[in-house]
Amino acid sequence: MRCPDCEKFVSYAGEEEPEQELIELNDGEIQAEVRIHKDCAECGSELKEATLNMQAELSAAFQAAHQGAGHDLQIDETPQWIATERTEGKGRGLKTFYGASAAVTVKCSCGASEEVAVEDDIPASTMDELS
Repeated sequence: MRCPDCEKFVSYAGEEEPEQELIELNDGEIQAEVRIHKDCAECGSELKEATLNMQAELSAAFQAAHQGAGHDLQIDETPQWIATERTEGKGRGLKTFYGASAAVTVKCSCGASEEVAVEDDIPASTMDELS
């Protein structure tokens, strides 16, 4: 990809930290919106971005045990998001996927908690180019 700032064909920098834009807990479902971006290895300018809309559900057993009066479920703290990268296919059909993942802890007012993995990725070719 050509960087508009340094005007060179460049590779992407290392793993950029995903930015959480939203995280909510609604009826046993965690909903998160996280922005990922790829930066120029030469000058650090952002080249591509995407916003991932992710969902993950609490286990049915945890939900059943912690419903009703006296049970208030809340996300414990802001999760630490980790950038992910994977490839699929071989040769000319090789596709790269970029994404984000986090372990989200949900606590009940009774003291019980459950950790849920929230993750998603998209093909690099579908990320929006910034200019």
